[in-house]
Amino acid sequence: MDCININLEAHRCPDMQIKLRLKLKSWVEMSKYQGTQALVRSIDPMFLGNLKAYLNSETLMENVEIVQIETKELTSQDIQEIIVGSLNSFDVEDFSGASHYYAVLLKITSEDASYE
Repeated sequence: MDCININLEAHRCPDMQIKLRLKLKSWVEMSKYQGTQALVRSIDPMFLGNLKAYLNSETLMENVEIVQIETKELTSQDIQEIIVGSLNSFDVEDFSGASHYYAVLLKITSEDASYE
């Protein structure tokens, strides 16, 4: 079973929330081709709350469940890896107020995972 990677990097609200919703919507709509699992990562302190609220309020997400949540302390090495590895222009200031790195594994639970 394929698992897609949705890395929101150092994007913060409202950009993080917009990107999260667009990428999750695309994943669910294309899950027949992309796989029924997604690993979503973010450093935004509001990420988990935004993710859970979106999954609970959006009809398209009714068959998506959280399988696992991992939270780790955001280190200076993590920050440098995101800055260097990103196509976006992040700098250390973009990490202000962020103390944790979140990773959430999602799964589409219905047999017909395609919502075409």
